[in-house]
Amino acid sequence: MTMLRAQTRIALPDPAAVLRPLCEHLLEHEAEISEVGGVTTISFGDSRAELIAEPGVLSVVIEAPDLARLQGSKFAVASHVVEFAPSDPTPAISWSGDGAEP
Repeated sequence: MTMLRAQTRIALPDPAAVLRPLCEHLLEHEAEISEVGGVTTISFGDSRAELIAEPGVLSVVIEAPDLARLQGSKFAVASHVVEFAPSDPTPAISWSGDGAEP
């Protein structure tokens, strides 16, 4: 099956401090979470997100089998990053790849 793919790099002062509560929260929504070699994988059924907390940046790659699920996964990750990030300034999130905004 061909998967659609989108990615973003989100500037954050402490990406790990956002990633931890994001994963804890998504576990409550029955997402599956794993971490191997600094890459956190969040599985939402047949869609998945890979997140890497780097100094000053949270890198996110999302793969999904169709555009609706890709957009839903992008929204889920982005909205929760904004929820758990410091509010001033609100993190800028711009996606590239499949389903990117024009």
